[in-house]
Amino acid sequence: MKTEEYIPPLTLVEELVKLCPNLCAKISPGTDLDRIKYDCDIEVISNRGEVKEVDLWFGSLKQSPEKRTIMATKLPEKITLEKQDANPPEVSGLGQYLYEPDPAYIKAGLINTLAEIHTLSALNPHIAYLTANQLHKTPVMKAFKVVAETSVNPEEINKKLIEWEIGRVDFKARGVDIDLKNIYKQINGTGKGKGVIIFTIIGEEKRAVICQYL
Repeated sequence: MKTEEYIPPLTLVEELVKLCPNLCAKISPGTDLDRIKYDCDIEVISNRGEVKEVDLWFGSLKQSPEKRTIMATKLPEKITLEKQDANPPEVSGLGQYLYEPDPAYIKAGLINTLAEIHTLSALNPHIAYLTANQLHKTPVMKAFKVVAETSVNPEEINKKLIEWEIGRVDFKARGVDIDLKNIYKQINGTGKGKGVIIFTIIGEEKRAVICQYL
């Protein structure tokens, strides 16, 4: 849905600011931030791994009157980070650890900021997975220990699961069209270990990354 189709419409904010220039407007978490052209700060808020709302801060409630600030807040930890003018991360191969930023940080466009702060590289410039050979513990990113990388062929994945004695797996996909509801019927590992299979793009290729939870 376009912002013009919201009920009430987003343009209602323009009338409210005329009545009270210092206000906060809570809008839909699905709003395309690029469509927000007002002179306001934008804060994306998540709670327990799900984006819950987008807040627009006007007037004296802005972080600075001279600029527009975009930020992400993760609840319940109450961790807020502002978007910085950071360069895109280097694109590299898969490191020993794979990182999945909190969805609020993804939506707010803080991937470059996170990569610069923690010295991370990207698997693909258009996909919000980051990687490194070092373990960085932070609540705003899930860290996974990489144990194997394969093609998306179930037979090849199963061989690696058996090799690592992983019998129970969860699935994630980003940038790859995978039927996550049915893929489990084709994946059969053995062992007492638990892991996660992440389907994504590394470089230009579709790959399956087998990881252990940390």
